[in-house]
Amino acid sequence: MTLGVLVAILGSGCSGPAKSTSTPPNPGPPSQANAGSISLGGANLVSYADSDFETGTDDWAPAKNAALTIDTRVSFLHRASLKDVLRTAGASSFKLSRHWRVDVKTGEQLRVGAYFDVPTAGGRSVTFGVRALDSAGRRLDWTYSRPVQLNGTAGWQYASDVITMPTGAARADSLKVTFSDGRAGEAVRMDEVQFSPYRAAMLIGADAGRSGAADNWMTAKDTLGSLQVDKIFYPRALPTSYSGSTCADLPKDVMCLIAYKTPTTNVASFVSSIPADRAVVMIFHHEPEQDFPSGADFVTQFEAQSALIRRAAADAPNVFVADDASTTQYLAGRAGADCSYIPPPASTDFYLADHYQPRPNGQDLPNGQHGDDWTTWLHCVQPTHKPIGLAEYGLGTCGPDGNATRTQSLLADSSYLKALPTVIGAPVLTWNYWWVNGRSASSCQDWQFNDKVTSAWRSIQAGR
Repeated sequence: MTLGVLVAILGSGCSGPAKSTSTPPNPGPPSQANAGSISLGGANLVSYADSDFETGTDDWAPAKNAALTIDTRVSFLHRASLKDVLRTAGASSFKLSRHWRVDVKTGEQLRVGAYFDVPTAGGRSVTFGVRALDSAGRRLDWTYSRPVQLNGTAGWQYASDVITMPTGAARADSLKVTFSDGRAGEAVRMDEVQFSPYRAAMLIGADAGRSGAADNWMTAKDTLGSLQVDKIFYPRALPTSYSGSTCADLPKDVMCLIAYKTPTTNVASFVSSIPADRAVVMIFHHEPEQDFPSGADFVTQFEAQSALIRRAAADAPNVFVADDASTTQYLAGRAGADCSYIPPPASTDFYLADHYQPRPNGQDLPNGQHGDDWTTWLHCVQPTHKPIGLAEYGLGTCGPDGNATRTQSLLADSSYLKALPTVIGAPVLTWNYWWVNGRSASSCQDWQFNDKVTSAWRSIQAGR
């Protein structure tokens, strides 16, 4: 599975920059391997081919002191990565430009990042650059990120920064990556390139019903605005095919999280039937921490289901595996606190969590209600450097000032999540609000909110 693909880029699926207008090089018969229109959740403005490198160097080319090839032995999430061998000592740079064009706006903030595998010697950094055009097609000066320091340890690490588009920018036509202080003959590898709206998560969603039915998702969308994620549940058997699932009733640009609880070989036939233009994340037994005799027992079953899914998907770029934890079980003394329920990174693409605060206090996730639970779960998954996300998130009615406090918590969490990738060394993939009015307000677990909070949520989606 790969971070570089989740759903076809469709205009209605992304609040932020307009959709990519790039054309895949050497167009030919459609296939999962060269689907240039498939990208990260409708939000990554770099195509699958240019993000994941499964078909070659594609639109990437040397800029200075670089020799580019594909390494099929070393990669972060899929089968290949981009390999740069420095010709001489010093800085090396390469750029994406030949067919790449995306719409941008003056003052717009975008996150640019990627995973890197670098030599173990320290002192290296990566700098990202974006070149924009004005409305008349004239090239503006390059806009650069700050140098992002890479640690000296072996293995993949995520590096990213936020770039603000310059005055007059109307389109971007090139991305550049510069690696500093290299040695002659040294090899640097890059994978899973990201250029996306700067907001709390790349994919923001919501649902208005506990079943995850498509009409519940539409109800939430009608109130909360553009959404890119839904989570649906199958407590027993999966449908025999994708066409019989709730996912099939959702718009094509919505990433569908499928949570199923019963171990089954039926998952293979279901996964095999998923269309290539639908992004699906398979979650075996969400919130498992109280349902198994031990973490080891859950992990064994999770790995078995993951193997079935991956075999059936045959490395399709639109099918993923995720773990989905209950953060309340990561409080000291509870089942998940020792990290035993966390599957190894080899068997999962993303680490997701369900996190609720019946009594929000207006502060961000690590300092809000159940902040210790969140912090412990994050500590468990952070060493993997895999993308993380909130599969379910809710703020209850029992804060000190009702909806005013909920607004403060939403905005505080938005700021926290926007900054989190640089702290933990991994992207934040999803933030899915559980907009459900299923219990009385007296229980503090009515997660719906009023118009004032809705306005704050809409601003979060827009990246403000």
